[in-house]
Amino acid sequence: MMRGVRAFASIRVPARAALVVALLLGSCGEPAPIPPAEPGRRAPPPARPVTPEAPSAGRSEPRGRAEPQPLADLDAAVESDAARWSARGSVRALAGGEPVAGARIALDVVLADGRTRTLATTESAADGTFRAVLPGLSTRSATELAGARVAARVEARGFQPGRARAPLAPGAPLGARRVELEIRLAEGALVRGRAVDTHGAPVPRATAAIALQDGRSGPGGLTLVDEAEAGDDGRFVLGFAAGATLHLALRADGFGVHAREIEARAREDLDVGDVVLGGGDRLAGIARHVDGTPARHLELLAMEGEALIQPDGFASVVRRAREVERGEGLSWSRTTTDEGGAFEFRALRMQHFAIVAADPAVVVEPRQARFQPGQTDLELRVETPLLVVRVVDEHGQPVHGALVEVVDLGLDEAGGYVAGGSRRAATRGPGALAAFSVDPETPMAVRARLGARASPEQLVFFGTGVQHLERELALAPRAQGGRLRLVLADAALSGARLRVALASPVTGLVDLDLGVRETDEDGVLEGLPPGAHRLFVEVEGPAGAWLFPWSAREPVQIPSEGEALVTIVPERGGRLALTAELVGPPPTGFDGAAPPAMQRERFGARFVLVPAAGGAERSLDLVVGGESGFLLLPGETGEVRDLLLPGDYELRLEGARWISTRTRVRLVAGQRLAAHVELRAR
Repeated sequence: MMRGVRAFASIRVPARAALVVALLLGSCGEPAPIPPAEPGRRAPPPARPVTPEAPSAGRSEPRGRAEPQPLADLDAAVESDAARWSARGSVRALAGGEPVAGARIALDVVLADGRTRTLATTESAADGTFRAVLPGLSTRSATELAGARVAARVEARGFQPGRARAPLAPGAPLGARRVELEIRLAEGALVRGRAVDTHGAPVPRATAAIALQDGRSGPGGLTLVDEAEAGDDGRFVLGFAAGATLHLALRADGFGVHAREIEARAREDLDVGDVVLGGGDRLAGIARHVDGTPARHLELLAMEGEALIQPDGFASVVRRAREVERGEGLSWSRTTTDEGGAFEFRALRMQHFAIVAADPAVVVEPRQARFQPGQTDLELRVETPLLVVRVVDEHGQPVHGALVEVVDLGLDEAGGYVAGGSRRAATRGPGALAAFSVDPETPMAVRARLGARASPEQLVFFGTGVQHLERELALAPRAQGGRLRLVLADAALSGARLRVALASPVTGLVDLDLGVRETDEDGVLEGLPPGAHRLFVEVEGPAGAWLFPWSAREPVQIPSEGEALVTIVPERGGRLALTAELVGPPPTGFDGAAPPAMQRERFGARFVLVPAAGGAERSLDLVVGGESGFLLLPGETGEVRDLLLPGDYELRLEGARWISTRTRVRLVAGQRLAAHVELRAR
């Protein structure tokens, strides 16, 4: 592990390897009903992907929820047969593994920001297998498909709905652009319907659930059977295993709830038709910072007031929503303030509500106030400064689902920055925004990325009295044409391997997209993003066992053409091993034949290394018998885990059962010192 560098693990899937997802049981993915495939065909890819139905004239627009932006026309360009993406797999019964014939399968593309579009529909053959072409994907770049997934929604008579996902491999070569899905269906039946508002317009992304009133979660409690999210057209599909009286519940912020009992029969699908969501009155007002400026783009929660004083108040409100929400309205809801700081909650139950920020670090006053639906002139005061980050693409269009990272910065002795805590959030809403609570006296580094696109890092300073600050980050594909050559100043190390991490010149955090890479035999790294980077280098091989990790004093500028040449002057260290020798009688109760694990905390000795010339002391981290720790028992030998700088030191012994002693040692670069330390019982 490289010292001073944060380590990150990444998994690479070979482009030709099959991507297999087996769905055993549960609810995930997009539950919209599946249009039937053309009769007489096993795998009929449509000429064009299914597009969402345009709203008819006279329909009211959905309230309280931003409409997802439509995807670009995925099949606008001509595709060659060799370049086309395809999907194949099989549908089988969970119990016994028998093939399921005639299952209807819808295949969607789900982009990194959550937007979804149906690509193809098909049916399973007699042996349960299916195939389909996924039109349009091959006309898109790897950057556009980075983080995208193919989601399968499956319906079959006599079974509960099945859902599965598999990631795309955008860099797959022509002829190998294939996704494989193995789907397992549990026996049962379906409940399908459509969530609509009081005007009959579909409610997008409503949460639908069915539950069984069996008392397992308490008297009158409901045990969840299945839960799913409706599609943009309001349609939902749920599954159940056996006939019963089920509790059907639907809810959506800004629209309300619907709850009723339904009778489900085993192996018989049930269509409940249009389910109307409604509720009570609204709460509305304006949120301002302490200086009077609007608190823009702040996510707020309204929840029934008594939950606020509980340790897990919001979680408990969400858990009990199915049991308390009926046709009278929502027991909790969320909304976001607009550009002027205005907010509105709709369709709330006639109860007393507390209003808090979704981010618990943001203080909203009055904290103890309770509001009743019907009040529309509320005034909230936001006492925590906010940083709002907007992410756009190179054309200035909002980018949804981008990951924004904010790193708090401190100052080191040389006046440079030191990375502190970091926070991450995905951009949401029509403006592609992410909001963070901040300490106005702490500088921050802000960056965003999505797949292979990233933004330049920005330094943010709030300044005295500033309560609200907005920054815009532009994503662009990262150039990968940079070249770096590392040269070891010590000729004796010419055969050593070099592992390199590139990091931010401001925060020192390792570039997650690049990770830690190894140079070739000539010390060259290619395919690096041009620009300024901090370098962390670790030397591997037998000679590297004596070298400290090396870091560049100043950021290194990697050009877009040519190469950057960096000479590394490695620093050698020494190694230390300690043997604890018992002198005189052992402490009372010490048993040399007992397992060390039983006696280490009681009789172990700790060793502190003190530089003879002055400087910081350090407790030695030892490896004893393959295990790491700070304590050594009589008769044991421990190897100090880290390299140590050459020089003279004193070893100070500490331990409740031992007389404190000091032992003088001298460490030499490139050598191992075996030191013997006497232990004398008190």
